[in-house]
Amino acid sequence: MMVFDKDKDHRVTMEEVESTMHVLRMILNEGEGEGGSHYLAMLDGAQVAAPTIFAVLDSDQTGSLKSSELKWMTKFQKALKSGAMRNLTRSCFAALDVGPTDDKVSAAELEVAAQQDSPVFTAIVDLVHEAFPIRKSANDLKTFVLTSLEAMTGSKSGTAAGSIAESTAFKYIDTDGDGFIDKKEAGKAYGEMKILGLQLMSTIQEMGPMMAMMGGGFGGAFGDEF
Repeated sequence: MMVFDKDKDHRVTMEEVESTMHVLRMILNEGEGEGGSHYLAMLDGAQVAAPTIFAVLDSDQTGSLKSSELKWMTKFQKALKSGAMRNLTRSCFAALDVGPTDDKVSAAELEVAAQQDSPVFTAIVDLVHEAFPIRKSANDLKTFVLTSLEAMTGSKSGTAAGSIAESTAFKYIDTDGDGFIDKKEAGKAYGEMKILGLQLMSTIQEMGPMMAMMGGGFGGAFGDEF
């Protein structure tokens, strides 16, 4: 809240997130060497993911995030550190690995999981909601995910297997290019996501005071309790 709440109204809008990232990019551009480039790469990824993350956190769909919604970022951070997120990822992978169960997930299996009436889809939503009850119910989360899939694919029946296999995300995880995502590849992708996620969140926390000062001074930036 200290970093992103520019107008100090105790709510964060997507516009404020984008503005803060713009300032952060300017700061990082001043850095030199490999470190600065590394953080800029992380920021690129964060900017792509930001709208989706914002929509997930905005559980009351007001178009802004309050403190209780932003606190989920801290819970995600703790889950990454404790191994809870790793365990959830493994459970989701197991749910996706349907007929035959071979410790591999194909584009066809992902297609099945993307269908609205798929028991696999329901099982994964239930797993995620149990671990992170951001939304009021699993059904509410399911509706959100379906709406997001429709927006991304332009189809209400899920994503075609062919387009999944050709997607950047699938190809990134499928490092050997055999058309399947095995446990080793999934684990490697999760490990990279964990490192980048923790580094980015730590960077935001460390730069918080400076970002708050640049956003209008420390006065009121830390909330009424200060």
